[in-house]
Amino acid sequence: MIYWKKVSAGDYKNYVPKVLKYFYEVNLPNKVLGSVSHISWNPVPFADITTYFPELLLGIEIYGPIKNATILLLTSDSGTLHIDDTTVGYNAGVQARLNIPISNTAGSLTAFYTGLEQYPFKMAFSGGSKTWSMKLKYSLTPVTTVELVEPTILRTIEPHAVFGRNAKFPRVVLTISFEEDVVKYLEE
Repeated sequence: MIYWKKVSAGDYKNYVPKVLKYFYEVNLPNKVLGSVSHISWNPVPFADITTYFPELLLGIEIYGPIKNATILLLTSDSGTLHIDDTTVGYNAGVQARLNIPISNTAGSLTAFYTGLEQYPFKMAFSGGSKTWSMKLKYSLTPVTTVELVEPTILRTIEPHAVFGRNAKFPRVVLTISFEEDVVKYLEE
């Protein structure tokens, strides 16, 4: 099974600074954050993409229409071993997502795991997201890892975790799903 694949997303190094500026100056200030958790999903309306960083659309048009774009903020290395939500709203049916590094992704690894059937899990949200004990993230050996330093399709329906021990935080990633699931690029 192919868990990840580095792919083209146009001239991403030119639009990434615009995404980061948008996130901190437009997107994040408009959120009511309350208590800040170690992870934050921040949906990006399509109209904002066309207004603030339209170059992204040219760079990813080969993947088809966007289903959802979200800026993922990770503030520490405390992210769980998990499977992303796959049943509700914009995540319904999503098996893989295009992830574009925005800030502080060098030094962090996304690790994928198998054989978790024997371990208990929690349903993290009503949308089908599963999480496992944090100790498994550190005690099990991943089948593969990838450093997110360029656009990469990740098979988010499989158990995975982010390790950031050698990374700076906050880690910011733009994660995008498409009307036609990009999992097909992992099956070629």
